[in-house]
Amino acid sequence: MCSSPRTAEFSYFDHEADIGVLSQGASPQEAFCSAAQATWNVIADLSTVEPLEELVLECEAPTAEELLVEWLNRLLAEADIRGWVFCEFRIESWSSGRLVGRALGEVLDMDKHRMKSEVKAATYCENRVWEEGGRWFCRFVIDV
Repeated sequence: MCSSPRTAEFSYFDHEADIGVLSQGASPQEAFCSAAQATWNVIADLSTVEPLEELVLECEAPTAEELLVEWLNRLLAEADIRGWVFCEFRIESWSSGRLVGRALGEVLDMDKHRMKSEVKAATYCENRVWEEGGRWFCRFVIDV
């Protein structure tokens, strides 16, 4: 498992017209969940979203950097297709180049949810996943 919204660790950095994100966690799974939390925090006021529905996602990619972008972009695509907004993220299994995760949220309701910005995609710009001092970090840029 990984971070809940209350334990997600992330910050933002300036990047021209886009938004740079630095997430972290005690494991790569936690860092990936914090990355998803940071992305959705740009999209909506997460205090207005409830974890009523659940989506299971499987992602595969040859590197951790590519897996991060695949994870985030699959979440964005599924939310768009389903008309959902997410607020919590979990990764249940992680192996070489593959993860199984869950996104929790609900159907988007413009009367209930306070939307902030549209995120088009997670990009490979400045994309990096690494471990340092027992912590895992993800650095990436989201196209808004």
